[in-house]
Amino acid sequence: MDERIEKLKQVAQHGNIDAFYMLIREDAKLLEAIDELPFVDTPLHIAASVGNIPFSMEMMRLKPSLVSKPNLDGFSPLHLALLNGKIEMVRRLLQVDGDLVRVKGKEGITLLHFAAAIDDHLDLLVEFLSVCPHSIEDVTIRNETALHIALKFNNLEAFKLLVGWLRQNRSKNAMFWERKVLNWKDDEGNTVLHVAVSKNQPKAVSHLLASTYDVDVNVKNLEGKTARDILQGSEQTQAGRKIKVMLHRAKALKASSLPKVTSYADYLRPKVGRREKFRIRRTREQHTISDERRNVLLVVATLLMIVTYQGILSPPGGLWQDDYNPGTNESNTIAPNGKINTTLHSQEAGAVIGSRKTSFGFFMLLNSVTFMLSFTIIFQLIPSGYCYVMFQAALCFLYFCYLASLTVIKASTGTGGFLISGSALLYNIVDVKLLEDIDQLPFVDTPLDIAASAGHIPMAMELMRLIPSFSWKPNPDGFSPIHLDLLNGQTQMVLWLLKIDGDLEHVQGREGMTPLHYAATTDIHLELLDEFLKVCPQSIKDVTIQNENALHIALKYDKLEAFLHLVRRLQKNWSQNTIMWESNVLKWKDEEANTALHIAVSKNQPKAVRKLLYSGVDKNTKEPITVYQTCPKNLKGNTAGDMLGQQNQIENRKIKVMLRHAGALPASSLPKVIYYARYLWSLFSYIEKIRMHCIGEWTEISDDRCNMLLVVATLLLTVTYQGVLSPLGGLWQDEYHPEPNTT
Repeated sequence: MDERIEKLKQVAQHGNIDAFYMLIREDAKLLEAIDELPFVDTPLHIAASVGNIPFSMEMMRLKPSLVSKPNLDGFSPLHLALLNGKIEMVRRLLQVDGDLVRVKGKEGITLLHFAAAIDDHLDLLVEFLSVCPHSIEDVTIRNETALHIALKFNNLEAFKLLVGWLRQNRSKNAMFWERKVLNWKDDEGNTVLHVAVSKNQPKAVSHLLASTYDVDVNVKNLEGKTARDILQGSEQTQAGRKIKVMLHRAKALKASSLPKVTSYADYLRPKVGRREKFRIRRTREQHTISDERRNVLLVVATLLMIVTYQGILSPPGGLWQDDYNPGTNESNTIAPNGKINTTLHSQEAGAVIGSRKTSFGFFMLLNSVTFMLSFTIIFQLIPSGYCYVMFQAALCFLYFCYLASLTVIKASTGTGGFLISGSALLYNIVDVKLLEDIDQLPFVDTPLDIAASAGHIPMAMELMRLIPSFSWKPNPDGFSPIHLDLLNGQTQMVLWLLKIDGDLEHVQGREGMTPLHYAATTDIHLELLDEFLKVCPQSIKDVTIQNENALHIALKYDKLEAFLHLVRRLQKNWSQNTIMWESNVLKWKDEEANTALHIAVSKNQPKAVRKLLYSGVDKNTKEPITVYQTCPKNLKGNTAGDMLGQQNQIENRKIKVMLRHAGALPASSLPKVIYYARYLWSLFSYIEKIRMHCIGEWTEISDDRCNMLLVVATLLLTVTYQGVLSPLGGLWQDEYHPEPNTT
């Protein structure tokens, strides 16, 4: 075993995948034996440290647990890749699982912590936080965050970037992270403000205090010192004086000047007032209400508000439609409602007809009480925060509308036999636990592999029904049954397997090749390409260990028809997220950061270039419509335009014209923009801060609560719109032109 492990390490050093599978044929459980060791230099450690990306991706696909296993020095493969400067290796591994940013190495150091300690890894910081935002919370065994480490190693730019990311982060729980991380204490009780002051870093202090209101400037460390106390020894320096001014503006105090208030003082009071008892009880009830019950209460209360408000818009008895002024000498007069009026009371248009009745006063009292109680319930149930202020404001406006309304009213089978015979034969010759024993082996030629390769469809179907996992298991050569079918030309078997489980389109064989990738290597399987994409449209996003998608592979093997077919299917796909898929797949970069356009240009394929660049012809200008970004750079820093100029053969004029028309530029002509520069801003306007807080709160709202708020807002919108359609006092039904001499 030890000899085979040493051979495997040598294979990993050279990145020889074929030699690896030869060792697997000798011992199918070789990787399992290595994985059982708690501390070991796995093949993935060795391949990652030297930058063998294809071999590393194959190991990651076969045995994902190796990626988080520490070696004898306490480092994972990702840590070794980063320490050895294999940045592209790190990116490829994180592409498989972004949470690997949180894998801890020696002393609890994560990838984010390593990047924060090095000055020239600002781009990596942003990438790590993009793929795994939660990594900002990770701490070392010294309880230090990435912000503590950046200041500890005097990496000011990294610190500013981390603070800026926290400030502008819009993901879920972003506001909680900002408060938590900026006030986090290390094992000595120091926050990042303590560390920045002790390091005499005025720029760090300025960036920290200017970015947010959530920094506690008066928190004490384990020595009982605030940031102001730590500064006391360096106030005479120029940097110290700057920091002193900033701390003074932020109302930072020395520990001796802080009010001596114990955290348990409130619990020692002998008596609690009646008002406070009510407030405490109300708060307890608010915290014990589940989201589901809160949503129900909000909807019911909103409906009550609507119906009571509607009662004001259309009061019982109706409204007077005309002004009525009885003459002084008239004893009996016909009122506007057609009845004889003996009371001789004047009425104005828009007034309630039954306003003088006791029953109407009783209705108005109960209606108003119901409205006010519903208003109070909604106001109490809606959480606090910037985002909810809009709902509270809408409620207040509706409240004032109700009050104004009161004033206005007062004034106005073929294979069945084969299947049965195959099943009977199988049950007669197979031991009960034999299939389960085969399934326990990591690399094995299963009965499904053999049946599929030979084209025995009924037998294969029965085996797949009994042990579904056989269809995903690789043989010692790294191929699954569906891969063997494709390699042996068993097209009907492939279609039968996909009918049972369409997700088999995602199964990866040797070097991460999926069935779609294999079909893209030939022009004779165009109907299979159609079937694969019909059964599983998402398979177009799958990539190999070289990070190549089906478009890359078709161009790599000079299969123009397959490539054009894939692009056409992408453009005609109407499934969900189609636009995003089309954009991501067409712009996807392989391990050398080449897009499909890079490869099409390097292969001198004008038809492929045209298909990528143009989606059609504009009906007005008769010019091609450009749909592709033409200026991405690969790892060598070359754009598609640069690659065209590097060709040794005669320059392809068609491609050159198309690239120029699409606005393609050489790398030397592209503007130099640092994409993480926005995180380094030190000052934000008051409006921008409020906007970021609002966005942060919106991202923290659960789907249930969001649905509830939509219902409440829609109901409020409905009732206010109804108020416009049916205004208080009603509308004049006829035109009225009084004669000038009428008395």
